[in-house]
Amino acid sequence: MSDNDVVARTYKIVVIGEQNAGKTSIIRRFTENEFIPSHSNVATVGVDFKRKIVEIDGLRIMLHLWDTAGQERFHTITRLHFRGALGIIMVFDITNMESFHQLEYWVQRIRDEPMNKETLVVLGNKCDLSASRKVSASKAQAFVKNMGIRYYETSALTDVNITEAIVQLAKDIKDVHGPHVYLPSWKKSELWSDEDTQTNGTDHIDLSAPPPDKPNKSCGCSGAIPTRRWSTMS
Repeated sequence: MSDNDVVARTYKIVVIGEQNAGKTSIIRRFTENEFIPSHSNVATVGVDFKRKIVEIDGLRIMLHLWDTAGQERFHTITRLHFRGALGIIMVFDITNMESFHQLEYWVQRIRDEPMNKETLVVLGNKCDLSASRKVSASKAQAFVKNMGIRYYETSALTDVNITEAIVQLAKDIKDVHGPHVYLPSWKKSELWSDEDTQTNGTDHIDLSAPPPDKPNKSCGCSGAIPTRRWSTMS
């Protein structure tokens, strides 16, 4: 699918986490199907942006993925970009305990923002480095279970659970917000193009979501906890 295809809705998704957790690598794997080693990457400064169209239940959904900087001095900028987000991906490095502990910081920042029914997922990245693991799968699962959100272990290097996690997040967003396929009142047989996906109409079509897909179980990854959204933030 190209960016010129008709889309039903645009979802803004913000990707947050500490520096070197692999946020940029995850986004590039998902949007461009490529991997560049972390030592070859230039650290994200402020916020970067990529997009990709996915198909959910026969509808084309444009995902806008906001790649945020993990350095402390950019956290204020990151918080500004929470606004308008329908989904948030929190990333930590399973070989770095500090990056896991910093999830508490991000949870508090999200609670401070005036968002509405945002949908979250946690990604424990670099599961290809299981021999160097510092954060156990059970510890990470306990953290997300307390908040009622999904957890995937991923690898941008070997492409484990990247697409599964992000597409499932988009499906969960649709569960919360509907697809809300906005149509002009004078021509209900056509969908808005990507440029017209703001709320320009009053009618919408509400479709139910299918059961969650099973995650890729390679790499010893724990997959997803079968919950929909962060219940404490409803």
